[in-house]
Amino acid sequence: MRRLMIFAAFALASCEKVIEPNLRNAAPVTVVEASLELGKSCNVKLTRTRGVGETNASMPVPVSGATVTLSSDHGENDTLPEITHEGHVFDGLYSSVLGTIEGQAGREYTLTITEMSGRKYVARATMPEPVALDSIRLDNLFSTPHERFFQVIPYFQDPAGTDNYYLFEVYVNGARNERFNVRSDRFSDGQYNKRGMFVTATGRVDSVRLEMFGLDKGAHGYYSTLGDANGSVTPANPISNFSGGCLGCFRVCTRQTKMMEISHVQPATY
Repeated sequence: MRRLMIFAAFALASCEKVIEPNLRNAAPVTVVEASLELGKSCNVKLTRTRGVGETNASMPVPVSGATVTLSSDHGENDTLPEITHEGHVFDGLYSSVLGTIEGQAGREYTLTITEMSGRKYVARATMPEPVALDSIRLDNLFSTPHERFFQVIPYFQDPAGTDNYYLFEVYVNGARNERFNVRSDRFSDGQYNKRGMFVTATGRVDSVRLEMFGLDKGAHGYYSTLGDANGSVTPANPISNFSGGCLGCFRVCTRQTKMMEISHVQPATY
């Protein structure tokens, strides 16, 4: 049961944005999706892209049998085994079973991954201080017969005098919106945020959940370029915070969540 619970938690905690690498004339490459949240243990998903021309070229292959280790600048060390349950191995999914290392603000973490082939990837990231998400507001903009357009505004106080980086994801009726929002406080240091993000939804909208992640600089760079890559006519692969030539990101982050029922919001008519 312990392993099954870990697997369920992994599905909730791992990075949810789909990585779509540029595979034109590309050899297979390892993709790392790793997450360490404040107060939680580390989860890692390893896959490898298929070569151009292979069968099911768009379907990644799980990378099994890797050695995955996590350490901190406070001398902590942990090895993340591949998840198993009742003798079944969940290929390519690695998790800290005992939670030896749980994310703490201000600490730097190093994730080292060594494949059976000897390929090695290393990423370092620092857990930011948590920033409280005070509340959210929903502003209905307009509706068509098939879509509703509205704005979600997160209210929070950006800490002054430190570099802060944020990732916002919106869930409508429990389903994650395809668009995500990445920000820094470069031009808003110490200000109270009232800037929103636009969301499009189809059908009836009963609830909206906003998740605000605090990131470090490396993860912010990854998500910024991930958005650029997926929206570009000639996409390039996003900038990874791993060395060694893999794709993906080690996301060391805080998470704040707010939900609001919005069935009472009436659509505008034209």
